[in-house]
Amino acid sequence: MKNDSLKLKVMLKKIGLGLLAILVVIQFFRIDKENPEAIPRKDFITQTSPPEAIQKLLKNACYDCHSSTTKYPWYSNVAPISWWLKDHVNEGREELNFSNWADYPLKKQIHKMEECWEMIEEGEMPLESYLITHSEAELTTEEKELLIEWFKGLESALAEPTAEDDGLNNGKKWVINNEVTVLVNQIISLLKENRNETDLAKINALGIDIENKLIEIGEAFDGKRNVLDQLNTIHGEVFLSAPNLKTIDNIEDAKSLMLSIEENLNTYSNFFETKKVLELNGEQKWEANPETTEGIEKMLVIISEDVEQGRISHYAAMGERLNIEIKTIFSSCTMKGEGHEQLHLYIMPLVDLCEKLEAVETEDEASVLQKNILKRLNLYSQYFK
Repeated sequence: MKNDSLKLKVMLKKIGLGLLAILVVIQFFRIDKENPEAIPRKDFITQTSPPEAIQKLLKNACYDCHSSTTKYPWYSNVAPISWWLKDHVNEGREELNFSNWADYPLKKQIHKMEECWEMIEEGEMPLESYLITHSEAELTTEEKELLIEWFKGLESALAEPTAEDDGLNNGKKWVINNEVTVLVNQIISLLKENRNETDLAKINALGIDIENKLIEIGEAFDGKRNVLDQLNTIHGEVFLSAPNLKTIDNIEDAKSLMLSIEENLNTYSNFFETKKVLELNGEQKWEANPETTEGIEKMLVIISEDVEQGRISHYAAMGERLNIEIKTIFSSCTMKGEGHEQLHLYIMPLVDLCEKLEAVETEDEASVLQKNILKRLNLYSQYFK
């Protein structure tokens, strides 16, 4: 009996040591905690501009699992908990990634808003397992009602028509970025140049060129979702049919399709206008007053400072210092006319970026903002002297 008890203890000890050894070994299998690239202009909050109270609730209760700005807790370094956590984050992003909101088709956006308020209403989100270690994500009854009401309102707004019957934006043309307009005009030029073409092989090649231009339009577009929806409403049929020129085998059908595409794209300027872009003064740089140049140089020094990991408050302080310099630039600017307009075009995106940096809440977002601000500041010397 005594031997049996001793054997049992030895066996349990071996099992315990074995489990401990396994636990130690699996710690070497680390999860990848690097977040995917988050482009601020595509983010849900940037696209929908919710009130600050809603933004705070979204970031506290939703963004950790449903965005590309996940903040991993300390226990994400401990396997096998880390594996479960990574799998949970991957599933959350696959279901809904707020960082990629602008990439979702309108129908999917509407459906996701419906899912959001339904899951909060039914108590399915945030997950109970998440709330155990994230008390700040727990929503009060009032906060749930606030989010539900806002999600429902956005769902309704997205479901409404994006334009009047005349295709305009409340009587005005839709503002679109210059790159898209340039590409549309290039397609029109290609069609005009090939109006009298009778060689099907050349027309097929033209179809390939046009398809590539259409792909470039998709990549170049940097506006709001409602502008993209209107672009697809007016020219969507052309965007879908134009690539057929690649394989068309009847010259009459080819001519008919080319004419149809050209006529449709010729209406582009009736509905869209290009937002003014930053450009040189002929072939010369614009002459800025010394105070403006000095302010930009100070901002370059500030934004180039290294920030230690985990010091999110340093990013916010950096944003505050940048905003002070911007105010000084505004107050000391003596530029007039077109030069002043060009400076305005240059600096307004900086104002937006620096304000966001001062209010930043995550390191990932702060890092992206820092890079974008530096990139914008480095443009100054290309256009101003």
